[in-house]
Parts: sequence; C-alpha cells; structure tokens
Amino acid sequence: MRKPFKPLFFALSFTAVSLSTTALADSLALLVTNTEYPDTVVGAGPSQEHALLLNAYRAQGFTVVAGRDLNAANMREAINKFYEQAGDKDRLIIHFTGRAVNAGGQSWLLPVDTPTDSRVTVDFEAPSLDLVLDLLAAEPGHAALFFADIGGTTAAPFSAGLGDVTVPQGVLMVSGPQGILNDFVMNDLLVSAKPLSEALATADPALQVEGFASPDVALVPSLPAPVVSETPANWIDLLAEQTLWAVADKSGKAADLEEYLRRFPDGIFATTARARLEALATPPEPTPEDIEKALKLTRADRRDIQRDLTLLGYNTRGIDGIFGRGSRGAIGDWQEDQGQEHTGYMTAEQIANLAAQADARRAVIARDDNYYWNATGLSGRKSDLELYLDRYPDGLHSDEAKAALADIVAAEREAADTEAWTVAVGENTADSYRAYLADFPDGLYADVARARVEALDPTPAEPDPLDTARATEARLGLNPATRLLIESRLKGLGFNPGIVDGNFTATTRNAIRAYQRSKGLNQTGYVDPATVRSLLLG
Repeated sequence: MRKPFKPLFFALSFTAVSLSTTALADSLALLVTNTEYPDTVVGAGPSQEHALLLNAYRAQGFTVVAGRDLNAANMREAINKFYEQAGDKDRLIIHFTGRAVNAGGQSWLLPVDTPTDSRVTVDFEAPSLDLVLDLLAAEPGHAALFFADIGGTTAAPFSAGLGDVTVPQGVLMVSGPQGILNDFVMNDLLVSAKPLSEALATADPALQVEGFASPDVALVPSLPAPVVSETPANWIDLLAEQTLWAVADKSGKAADLEEYLRRFPDGIFATTARARLEALATPPEPTPEDIEKALKLTRADRRDIQRDLTLLGYNTRGIDGIFGRGSRGAIGDWQEDQGQEHTGYMTAEQIANLAAQADARRAVIARDDNYYWNATGLSGRKSDLELYLDRYPDGLHSDEAKAALADIVAAEREAADTEAWTVAVGENTADSYRAYLADFPDGLYADVARARVEALDPTPAEPDPLDTARATEARLGLNPATRLLIESRLKGLGFNPGIVDGNFTATTRNAIRAYQRSKGLNQTGYVDPATVRSLLLG
C-alpha cells in the first residue's frame, strides 16, 4: 500500500524578481526539486540544495517559478505558470531534480505522488519530456533543460531514467546524477561568462550533453559577454560539428571519434576526442579471470589443482575438474594464506607454487605412511593390516593390505564353513543342514546340504524371512572388496560396523539394520539390491 502523500509545507513558490535592467528581466527559469517519493527517506540535504539553486538563479537575474516535492496537480500548475510567462522572455531554463521513467520511446518527469504501475496513470499525471522540450523550443539557441537524476528503480513496463530522445533544434539538454549536475550548474554555468559549448566541453564525463550548446552565448546574461570573433559563426558547420560529436560521444567508438577529428581537427571537442582515442588505444589491464583463462587449463589440470588444494586442507567441495564456488573459495583462501590478493583465479606462478607445496606435503605423508606400514601391515597379521587400513584407507600400501586381508578373511570363512559343516553332519538332521545353509548359502558343501535336507525332510517348511534375506544377499555374490567398501561406507555414515575387514559379524548386521531403518528400507540386517544402491550410489 502506498503511503499517503505528505502535505506540502511550501508546495509552490512563484517568484517574480524586480530587475533594474531589461536584459535581466528577459530570463525565466522553472526550478522543481522532487525528492520525497513514497519509497525514499530524505533529510535536509535536498531542501538546502533547492534553496541554493533558487538563490543562484535569482542572483543572476532569472525570474524563477519554483517548487519542492510537487504532486501531479502542482506540477501542472508550475508548468502552466512557466508557459504563461515564457512568451516575453529571451532565455528559458527548466531545471528538474527528481526521477524520470521511460517506455516505448517516451520519457516522463515524475511528480512525487504518481505511481509507476500503469502507463495510463503516468501518461495522465506526469509531464512528458517532449512537452517540456517543446516549451523550450520557443527560444532556439537560448533554451536549456537540466535534469538532475536522484536515481531509483521501477517495474515493467517502465525503465528508470530518460530514454532515447530527439532534442529540438536550438535546445540544449544536460542530464546526470543529482549532485554532479546541480554542482556544475551552480558552480560553473551560473558563475561563468564562458560560452555554453566551451563550458560543457570540460564538464564531468558523468553528464550527458545533447542538443545545441551555443559557442557564443553563456547561461548567465548578466555577466560580461564573451569575446566573439569578428567573423560571424558558420551556424551550419557548428550544428554539423555538434551533431557529429553527439554521435561520437554516445557511441564511444574509435571510428566515430576519428571521423569527428577528421572533419573538425580544431573543433570544440577535439581535445576530449583525442583523449578518448588515446584511452581506447591503451589496452586495459587483464583481469584475474582473463589471466587464468589465458592458461587454457584442461579438465585434468583443474582436477590436479583441486587435488592439491584438498591435500593442503582447503575444501574444494569435490575433485571434478569444475571450478565452482567451492573451488573458487578454496583458491581465494589459499591465496590469502600466501599473503596474496584473494581473487579466486590462478596464475601460472601460483599453480606451480601450489603444486610444490602439495608435493612437499605428499612426501611427508608418504614417509609417515611407509613408516606405519613397516610397523604394522608388513607383518601380514590380520590385526596389523586392520590398523594400517584404519589410518590409511587410501594409503600407499592400501591395495596390498586389502588384498592380504581379503585372503585372510576368505581363509577364515572357509575354515568356519568347514567347521559348520562338521557340526551339521554330526547332528545329521534336516534342521542342522538348514542352519548350515543359513550361514553359508554358497558354502563349500551347500549343494550336499540341500540334498540332505530334501532327503531327510521332503516337505518344505514355511520360509523364514531371515532365510530369504540371507539368500538374497548370497545371490548378490559380494566379493571381499565389496564387503570392505560396504563396511567403510557404514562407518563413514556413523553406523558402527565393527572392524572393517569384509567379515559381516553380528555388529555389522546391527549396523546394516540401523542404516536400513534410517532409509526406510527392509530391516533385515542383510544386504539386498536396494541397500547396495542406497549405500554405494547415494
């Protein structure tokens, strides 16, 4: 909901200054300062600036129609007052501080109470830029519009600021940020006898100058007239020069600047044109992104950088050869720790330094790895192999340790298989053979056990769910390496599988069951395809 418009403490101040000379009385200015829009909070600054501008225009002999924070009705009244007095004036100025919007090739100067949610509302309530410029066109060569933009945003169908505009012949339009433009008018144009073309040629680049800037008329009529050449100005050439400069100034292209200098090597804007050409000829400093891009890093190069950063303790959020936010942040953190600028982009020298640091770290890790292997895993004992793998799961000797451990586990399982078979044969009952098959569904004697069950008890019993789960796991044919990986994943996820050795003990079964419960899977404690997919593929 739009907040209600504040009552105007001094909505309009229409001032007609009595002057002692005819020349001074022939200058008229419309001064409007709108800053208290519904979505802005302002202090005393705009009010003070308005007062300074008002006094500056009055001091130079302008009759001033002035207003602060005008609503739509007040804006119409002020413009109408200006129009009524403009007929007998030789110099016309409209100076508007506030907001503008544009759409479809049209621009409007906004009253403080006009919402910008409808093209129809703006068309009816806000004065168009074309209307304002048409009022000034009544005095070609002696008329100017100053638009001091206070900034702000707007929504479709509008864009903020002035759009493209065709300035009538003989009218000058200068626009730019509020502080820069108003300071330029008060401290340059209103206190200088320089012709407008000369004063504007050295203006702040933030100011946009369009239309006609007279080469022999100053803004202030009360100051001494500038010295004019005895040879009358060639107005056709002057208009051609200003038109050509407007094109070059707006495009900023070297070809347009060169064309201006070719036609007008000693023109009003020649110095500025040459300075801009020189700036265009000087290549810009390459950005950190440009420097890295020139290295043409491959996907493998990027993975190496990520791997080195990770080894040194910087989290790249993955080693995939793609420099996303995680990698850029890790690069920047490493750069800061090296006392360098945090850019997030690498140079060739930095890549070499990073690699050297990572190699040094690898050497230390390898030394410690070898030392621990000699102290533990080299013995070949199961407990020592487990100690080594617990500390160095991806160490220099991890493959050797896992293979040796798998052999030990396989031998132990074969011994357990034989022992269980001996027990089953000793009892020689259908249940004893079933118990054997439950623990060793693919055991050395599984086929014989099934034949004995069939012979001793040909009527099949109701299948036990756990037997089904055991059989399902057995059909997966999990090799020792896969069992080790499952136990490692359980441990990494916070489910205690016991010793990570590829042997599924009761502790391991409990961990599998707890994991299945957390994921809403069938809680058997035995691995099935759904559990494998969830554990290993995420």
